[in-house]
Amino acid sequence: MVYAFLVHTATPGVCRMFYSQVFAVDEILEEEEEDYDRRRLLRKERLAAVARQVQTACVLAAEADYRLNVEAQQPLAGFDESRTLVAIAEAETGALRLPPGDLFSQELAALWLAPSKLALTLLCEEHDNLTVAEMVLRRMAAALLTAPRPDMDLLMRPERVDLLLDTMMPCGQLLFLNHQLMRNLEKELMDA
Repeated sequence: MVYAFLVHTATPGVCRMFYSQVFAVDEILEEEEEDYDRRRLLRKERLAAVARQVQTACVLAAEADYRLNVEAQQPLAGFDESRTLVAIAEAETGALRLPPGDLFSQELAALWLAPSKLALTLLCEEHDNLTVAEMVLRRMAAALLTAPRPDMDLLMRPERVDLLLDTMMPCGQLLFLNHQLMRNLEKELMDA
C-alpha cells in the first residue's frame, strides 16, 4: 500500500510542496499525539522532510549525469504534448530508503520521478512492487503534465489530482494498469 503521494519542487533552492495526499496512518504518531492539529502539523513536517530529501536526490542525480536539463530551469512556456511526453520518458527517477524510526515507524521507500521543475514522489511500504509503482508514477506524470497549463492545473485544480489518485490508486492501492483501462481513465479525466 502506498503511504503518501507528494508533488514538490525538484530544482535547487527552497523546497516547496504543492500537493500531498496521505493514504495510511502512522500508528506511533497517533498514539503519541492526542491533539489532531498537532498530529496534522507533525505529519506535514515529516512529508516536507521527505520532499527535501527527494529534492536533494533529484539535484544530485542531475549533476551526476552532467545533464542539467535546460527545460527544467526554464518556465513552462507554450504547450507541446509530444515534448512533454518525451520529457516524462527521459525523466530522472530514483528511490530512497527511509529507515524505521527516522521519520516514520516503519521502513518506507520513496520512489520519485522528476520530469520538469516538479518531482512526483510515492512513499511505498517496503513490500510494494516498485516496478508497478514506477509505472503508476509515470502514468500520473503524463496525465498531470500534459494539460495545457500543468503548473496552473496542479496549483489551482487539486481536485483533478484527487480524481487521478482515486482512479489510479484507489485508497493507496497500487493497480496494474493495462492499455484499455488507461484509455478509459483518460476519457474519464477529459470529461471531468
